[in-house]
Amino acid sequence: MKRFLSIIAIAVMAIVSASAAPQTVASIGSTPYYNIHEAVEALTSGDVLTLEADIDLSGGEGALEFASDDLYCSLDLNGHSIKRNACPIIIRGNVELYIYGNGVVQCEIEDAIQIYNGGTCYIDNGTFVAAESYGIFLSGESYAEINGGYFKCSFAWAIDQEPGFEGSELAIFGGYFSEEVSEDYLGSDVTFCDPNKDALTKDEYPYVVTTAVASINGVYVYFDFPSAIADMKDGDVLVLESNVTMDDGINFEGLNPGSYTINLNGHWVESNSEDGTIYIGSDNITVSVTGSGDLVNHNPEGCVVFVDNGGFFADGGNYYSTTSAPIFAINDGSFAEINAGSYSGSLLFDPEYADILVYGGVFSTQVPESKLGEDCHIENYGTVWVVIDDNASAIKPVLFNNKSKAVKTYENGHVVIIKENGAKYDLAGRRLK
Repeated sequence: MKRFLSIIAIAVMAIVSASAAPQTVASIGSTPYYNIHEAVEALTSGDVLTLEADIDLSGGEGALEFASDDLYCSLDLNGHSIKRNACPIIIRGNVELYIYGNGVVQCEIEDAIQIYNGGTCYIDNGTFVAAESYGIFLSGESYAEINGGYFKCSFAWAIDQEPGFEGSELAIFGGYFSEEVSEDYLGSDVTFCDPNKDALTKDEYPYVVTTAVASINGVYVYFDFPSAIADMKDGDVLVLESNVTMDDGINFEGLNPGSYTINLNGHWVESNSEDGTIYIGSDNITVSVTGSGDLVNHNPEGCVVFVDNGGFFADGGNYYSTTSAPIFAINDGSFAEINAGSYSGSLLFDPEYADILVYGGVFSTQVPESKLGEDCHIENYGTVWVVIDDNASAIKPVLFNNKSKAVKTYENGHVVIIKENGAKYDLAGRRLK
């Protein structure tokens, strides 16, 4: 009998112990956190704070305050919610916060998000509810950018105009709203606020803001990227007006012979295509890429640019392969010419036989000497190599603080200056880890 009771006692203790185990409410990388405020306090630049559970702060707990000096980080709602009677998220000072993850930020009596004293917030998606107040409140030269999401608020935003607190800005490129968005706050001249025609959402969110994905020759505006490519003609310049994510890459098959240009215009195109983020399949077609922006491929069997037939000119942009796959694959009879840009990843699928010449650019791997253009040489800057055209280089070393020779490149979407000794700095001259 005593043994039986002991077994019961052990079982009860195990149940109590399991029920008393702390719940992981958030994580930063592989580190779990059981208290959301401790997780926020632990953030450093580059971190992603991921919610692992719904957060209820309505019992009197303080807001999630992102106020560390010189911090840029992300909040992945991960499908969860943050609720508080007063404002649940406050951004203060030199902080950049990116919010995404299709969760809910809800406030009963105040604003869903408040941004003060130069803070910055980028919202890609999610639902923001403020039944009696503003979705976003900005004060003191702060900035907010809305690229998507649902805003169910008495008013979607407010910008403080009190003396000493003015100067904030708001740019809206996309999203669903419970009130009409004034042209003053639309993010660009190809961003529009229209009545929402979606039967499932139009009652709660009668207005939708959309931004064109591309324009051709500054005249024709497109909201569907494949349609924009299909309409291109010889000599056309397609300008990206917003970021593009697609399973298939940009395919120039089917177009008439000619020369085509894509101006990235500060945006990115990313794909999972095995045929490349850009695919050129006709020997009578050449494609040029210009402007700043990113071309990214995530397929381990793919590449960023696949020149099956034809030609390619890289006159700008940042090229990323996020796997071990190369940036370029160039078949026999095709060619590529690199004049500018930055390249992160293995450069070539078949470097011995690929017809490619490099006249300028910043590379994460060394460019074979046989691929350098005439009168060009390569220099090493710690973790990157720079190809320099001795006659007229599109990329030249710069002076760091007007003293030391250095080069500009891009890492994780930020401009990085690398000195000859390999040390990295941001544009403000602060040394990076």
